[in-house]
Amino acid sequence: SVLRQQRPVGAHDPAHVEVPRDQVTAIGVEDVPVSALRVAEMARLLELPRTTTVRVLETLRELKYVDRRADDRRYHLTTRVLSLSSGFNENFGLVRIAQPILDALCDELRWPVSLSALSGFALRVFHTTDAHTPHMLFRSVAGTDMPLRRTSSGMVHLAFCSDAARQLLLDGTRDEVAKGGRSEALFDVELPATRARGWFYQDHSYVDSPEFQGFQDKEGVMSVPVLRDGALLAILSCRVIRRAVREEWLGRVLAPRLKIAAASIAAAMEPAGTAPRPR
Repeated sequence: SVLRQQRPVGAHDPAHVEVPRDQVTAIGVEDVPVSALRVAEMARLLELPRTTTVRVLETLRELKYVDRRADDRRYHLTTRVLSLSSGFNENFGLVRIAQPILDALCDELRWPVSLSALSGFALRVFHTTDAHTPHMLFRSVAGTDMPLRRTSSGMVHLAFCSDAARQLLLDGTRDEVAKGGRSEALFDVELPATRARGWFYQDHSYVDSPEFQGFQDKEGVMSVPVLRDGALLAILSCRVIRRAVREEWLGRVLAPRLKIAAASIAAAMEPAGTAPRPR
């Protein structure tokens, strides 16, 4: 229950701190009749020491939820705050149903699992069990957007969405190819194979941030679709440390277990009113 960047586990920056949920009220000062505040004003509103307030604000600034004006050093909200509620109403029912299933699955497998769904031209993580297990190299948080052409969850989404939706998504993500994303030629081969298997597995080679250099090939991700009556609702993913698992275990144990969990989530959905719109 912290707001933090996705970064390698164990990475520490003394200039920034994890922000407890009750301190994230720094974002929610909507009743204050000004558009920007100084540190002292924010500290008073939050009832926090000035030094703690500075760390909170600088963490939020690093995450791009707030920014600081150069002329008077006042802090103000950015448009990225809108992303905190984006898709919430649509996917709330799905997350509410999936959370206990994912938590139990994480307890069983000991690996972090997550649920994502389409948001624009990316897949947004709506729930993750990273806080429930230490077995990971990277931490992920709800609200993280994953590129379609470079991730296992993206591959699964493109494999199981409708033909019309797939073409729209591929047309809208052509710029990802220059960043290492898959081309249409690769999809022509990999999408049919993914549909036949019902899952896709890859490492983190799509991560191009400098702080992840040397880690990309050490963690792998398997993803499966959450389907109800043929409609794609979401993607269920599990991350593993590659050296800790046998390759044959992935297909023999992990894939079937993820499929069972995905089916349980779909079966628990109400016929109407709960499921997000099919993609």
